[in-house]
Amino acid sequence: GRPRRTTAREDRALRLVALRDRFSSTREIGDRWIGLTTQQISIRSAYRRIRSFGLKSYRPLLCLPLTPRHRTVRLEWCNEKEKMCSFLVWGAICYGSRSPLVVIPGTLNANRFVDYVLEPVLIPYLQGLVNPIFQQDNARPHIARVAMEFLNNANVDLLPWPSRSPDLSPIEHVWDMVGRKINDLQPPPGSIDILQRRIIEAWDSIPQATIDSLILSMPNRLAECVRNRGGPTHY
Repeated sequence: GRPRRTTAREDRALRLVALRDRFSSTREIGDRWIGLTTQQISIRSAYRRIRSFGLKSYRPLLCLPLTPRHRTVRLEWCNEKEKMCSFLVWGAICYGSRSPLVVIPGTLNANRFVDYVLEPVLIPYLQGLVNPIFQQDNARPHIARVAMEFLNNANVDLLPWPSRSPDLSPIEHVWDMVGRKINDLQPPPGSIDILQRRIIEAWDSIPQATIDSLILSMPNRLAECVRNRGGPTHY
């Protein structure tokens, strides 16, 4: 056959390079080895030499292998912990006042909306106002039959609200202020309990005059929406 173009010493060097880094590709190993030889050697020749040593290429293990049982246990654990870490907040604003901020653990459905918000917080808050009209967006828990029946039975006067209209709602700016206050915290809250307290503090710290000015902007919001033929406003 054709004579070998590399010496036994160069072959030993190739084997040593391959053994030192088992996760380098053949091309990477060949490129380093070619720099050590006295001849011009192709990558194909390097590949043949590596195979002649009984070495094979392997892909690094990127994750631990999981049995179906492992997957089930992991999923159950993550679902449980995710529920422990997630929460929502609810609040209402009015000219001259605001409601307490409500922390709702987990996710929100119509029944939880009634139990956590409407019955213990909203109704007492509205009872302290003169001829209040309640406005909310069209999130599913808000307009579900259970929630709507509760509000109707409590004689709450509801303001119909168009879908996809956060730019018309002054409270969206309040939520933005709360979010920026939380994002600016240094150091960041170290636990869920601390985070919840900081959110309540941020809600309470917004000047009432700021909230009042947002509510007084409603005529301008409506006029701009009319000028834009129902299109988005700059708010």
